[in-house]
Amino acid sequence: MHLGNGAITPECAALGFAAAAAGVGYSAFLASRKREPAQWLKAGALGGLVFAAQMLNLPVLEHSSAHFVGGVLLAELLGPGLGVLIMSAVLAVQALLLGDGGLASLGANIVNMALIPAGLSQLARRATSSRQLSMSLAAVGSVALAVLLIAGEVALGRSSDQLGQWSGFLLAMAVNHLPLLGLEVLLTVGLVAVWQRSEARSEPVGRLSTVTAIAAVLVVALAAAASSELPDGYESAAATASMSWLLTP
Repeated sequence: MHLGNGAITPECAALGFAAAAAGVGYSAFLASRKREPAQWLKAGALGGLVFAAQMLNLPVLEHSSAHFVGGVLLAELLGPGLGVLIMSAVLAVQALLLGDGGLASLGANIVNMALIPAGLSQLARRATSSRQLSMSLAAVGSVALAVLLIAGEVALGRSSDQLGQWSGFLLAMAVNHLPLLGLEVLLTVGLVAVWQRSEARSEPVGRLSTVTAIAAVLVVALAAAASSELPDGYESAAATASMSWLLTP
């Protein structure tokens, strides 16, 4: 789901950074209310886990793979403010160090994978009293809305000639990300349940964070050894629609 620099126009990049700056700024205000050191330790460990999980691409279709996003997970366990900050940091490190998503598209990626999941997480909580149902709705909605946003971001500022295959790209994006809906729900609900069960047993946050950090290291090792080499859903959609120029780093 990471957009590269070639995927969006300068106009879209500017709008993405403006929206991201507003969202991250407000999130920083919300997070500033949480001054407990344990909360920031927890945030670091969960951020490391999401960073690692996004490196592990799982084959979901014959022609494409998918990875966990984790925006709803962070918003649920850290609150929307801190969750957005940690996901934004994950995306920034990926862009700077791994080349996963470009710097010009960082604002758009923050909107798609940090702000949207956090916002939907809060809306879903208000819509239902069931925590599992609200997380499931937010996880599904965040992936579906990101797919639509990416299609819109790609189209913004483009000529009709460039977008001759745009409808095929949108269709391929929808098809390729259908398997991710279930993956996002299962991992979000499951990981939140595991963490909350441990907290209910009064496990020290430091111990939980250490175990989570170790799990992140193990996931990185697994990703290095067994991550699928198939293109992810976005890359596959661009190739299917003959819009490979969207993949320019």
